[in-house]
Amino acid sequence: MRQRWSPPSRRAPRAGRRALIGRPAGAGPGLILAAAVCVAEVGRALSCACGMTAAGRAGKRGQLGEADYPCGRGRFRRRGMGAATMRLNQNTLLLGKKVVLVPYTSEHVPRYHEWMQSEELQRLTASEPLTLEQEYAMQRSWREDADKCTFIVLDAEKWQTQPVPTEESCMAGDVNLFLTDLEDPTLGEIEVMIAEPSCRGRGFGTEAALLMMSYGGSKLGLTKFEAKIGQGNEPSIRMFQKLHFKQVAVSSVFQEVTLRLTMSEAERQWLRAQTNHMEEKPYRDGSTEPH
Repeated sequence: MRQRWSPPSRRAPRAGRRALIGRPAGAGPGLILAAAVCVAEVGRALSCACGMTAAGRAGKRGQLGEADYPCGRGRFRRRGMGAATMRLNQNTLLLGKKVVLVPYTSEHVPRYHEWMQSEELQRLTASEPLTLEQEYAMQRSWREDADKCTFIVLDAEKWQTQPVPTEESCMAGDVNLFLTDLEDPTLGEIEVMIAEPSCRGRGFGTEAALLMMSYGGSKLGLTKFEAKIGQGNEPSIRMFQKLHFKQVAVSSVFQEVTLRLTMSEAERQWLRAQTNHMEEKPYRDGSTEPH
């Protein structure tokens, strides 16, 4: 869920990432496809850098079509327009069958920082290592940012055990929505990362994506969702296809595909059926009380 500024030369596509999933258990970090960026493309990228911010990753790892690793790339994002509603989730908890989504608070920073010391995750998310102090500053920035909605993904089974555990001990990953189109506030880019190895391949990414889509539609007014995935990340592509996403574009520069889901009435009914078990509850910072 971190923002990263990366020069265009570093904006290579990644396989797997926080919104997508990418390779079988025990496999290497996945195929990282280097984009052959021509001089003209670099020039365009540099000309776009002013006034834009960098952002996270997407993805998951591939087991039975489910992704657990970032699949996007470090790329520039324009700031959202009139998107104050993106902070609505700061007091919201979403309870599913497998995962619990909670706002990203300072309690979660140490574990998140530990995850991001992994060279593999740094590579997949196009991130640079931060100090713990910088990580806390990043968390505060993300908490207040108006163009994104971020939840930490918790393991629901652990979270509901007794005695009540800390949220940090239940952390599995994160899920995000970004406003990616200044001219269309109803479009959100979804990203998911299951960073905790023991939580991969268990359906956490799929449910986290579904809960986030439901929340984005009902609370943020989103009617279209996009996922950007490295072309070599077939498991992530299959996962989003199972969630009714359709391929709409291919980038030869970043070697990634863009998949989109437009919420027709039939799709809304389908999403409601997939998430009718979801409970929305008030969240208190640091609260781990399951009930």
